[in-house]
Amino acid sequence: MKIKKEAKAISSIIGTLLILIITIGLVGFSYSFISGVFTSKTSTAFSVVDAFKDTITVINSGTDAIKEIKATEAGNPVDLLISPFPIPPGQTATIQALSSLPEGKHTLRLCTSSMCSTAIITVLGQIMKIISSPAILFVPSVVAAGPDGIYFQSSAGSDLAVIKDDGSVGIGTTSPAKKLHVFGGASGLSSSSGTDVLIEDSAVPTLQFLSPSSSYNLILFGDTATSFSAAIGSGTPTGTSGVGDLEFRTGGTGGAQSRMVITPSGNVGIGTTTPSSKLEVSGGGTTEPTIKVSTTGGSTIFLRSRDTDALIGTLTNHPLSLRTNGLSRIDIDTSGNVGIGTASPSEKLSVLGTIGVHSSEGLRGTMSTDDSSATSPLNKRGLYTTAVASRGIHFKSAGSASDFSFQDSNANVLLGIIASTGNVGIGKTAPLDKLDVSGDIRVGTGTTGCVKDADGTILAGTCSSDIKLKKNIAPLPSVLDKVTQLQPVYFQWRSDEYPEMHMGNETQIGLIAQQVEQYLPELVTEKDGIKQIHNEELPYLMLQALKDLKAENDALKARIAKLEGN
Repeated sequence: MKIKKEAKAISSIIGTLLILIITIGLVGFSYSFISGVFTSKTSTAFSVVDAFKDTITVINSGTDAIKEIKATEAGNPVDLLISPFPIPPGQTATIQALSSLPEGKHTLRLCTSSMCSTAIITVLGQIMKIISSPAILFVPSVVAAGPDGIYFQSSAGSDLAVIKDDGSVGIGTTSPAKKLHVFGGASGLSSSSGTDVLIEDSAVPTLQFLSPSSSYNLILFGDTATSFSAAIGSGTPTGTSGVGDLEFRTGGTGGAQSRMVITPSGNVGIGTTTPSSKLEVSGGGTTEPTIKVSTTGGSTIFLRSRDTDALIGTLTNHPLSLRTNGLSRIDIDTSGNVGIGTASPSEKLSVLGTIGVHSSEGLRGTMSTDDSSATSPLNKRGLYTTAVASRGIHFKSAGSASDFSFQDSNANVLLGIIASTGNVGIGKTAPLDKLDVSGDIRVGTGTTGCVKDADGTILAGTCSSDIKLKKNIAPLPSVLDKVTQLQPVYFQWRSDEYPEMHMGNETQIGLIAQQVEQYLPELVTEKDGIKQIHNEELPYLMLQALKDLKAENDALKARIAKLEGN
């Protein structure tokens, strides 16, 4: 069954509705009217809207009334009854054959009061029928399918669409590859198997839905359970998304429920229709929104939000790594050890690098430990380093004017401080010397304890004095005359003139370095223009002076005894 048309015609296909009017105008044309070729060489304008072997329906589109219509078979005319008669201009009439037109080629003769026209029509039976208002095209089921299909062509004879014998429809192509094939240009690609609808174009194939601004564009999916198991929509569905949203729905109670929305701004919402960020995942009721990412190897990372907390981690026996710029920054192994700067932490927290502790006020930060087993000294190790040379723990302040302090977290009492000057205070908030202790000091272990200066000279305490530790041993010479030249004095420091020395204002007892230097210069040193006395050596000099004094006393006693003996 094939329609061919070369003339001025109007052909409009809307869904399954078809209006087809074939106008015979002032020029000749040929038309394949399913049953054959209908050719007119007349100047009389009329239209044929039905062409069956029993009836022919025409529309007079000319200016004269149609007076007579006859059909001939092989030169034998067949009278046709015209009702009404005549057919005025612009009117439609059905011509009933007095006897059925046999299948085959016929000549159609149409006459007005002034002239007659002829056309050729081939009748194959009741193959197609066109009913107007609205126009519907159908092929009765009693008629066998044709050898090819139904073709729709332009007035120039080019193919516009086709309905093939197998039911496939082609628009823009006469060789539809699928049930519906819309063709705008060759893509050079092959469609996948199982496809029913194919839209092909050499540029940008487009399927567009248009609806009023208050309506909704919708693609529905169904299954054996429900005709509305899933959907993709866009527009303004009541109570869900907004204008311009793209919404995805899947099955739920009462039909497909909204699952994901993409807003016009590009925000994606899963579980919410009003996402406020590029990706927002929301759960309701007992649902805990969770994002999982898995690999074929079995590792799974998840992000979960709950009513009271949030979780991030792995659901499998795999470590978790946090990275920036493609590099690992924080690693948590499968045993729970955390590494910062190292991917192989050996402790609960292993840090490769420096640690800065700050508070939100920008004043002091706090680092604390919690030991619930007070009887176990092994649980009180604190901070330590491995036994590797040149390694240690460094505490640094945040700035040149910052302090490093130790406090009792319960009472917020300062226990110790390392001031920005480098001075250490124990029980002091502002240490005045390198070590400033408020309270008593204990050194050593048990009954031993020794205090030394920087070069190892003993200052005080119970210190090592074994002969096997000493060499170049020599007795002190007589120092009685020198020691007796030293004058102890009362004095007060000029602390107001030298505040950086932190010397205090109390009256003290001591020696003058310049005087000591005259007699015992080995006891005096100088630093930054200030003379200092090694007071720790005075007791030994006093001991030697006492020995000198005893020696003199013994000599006097011996002399007196000798005189008295005489």
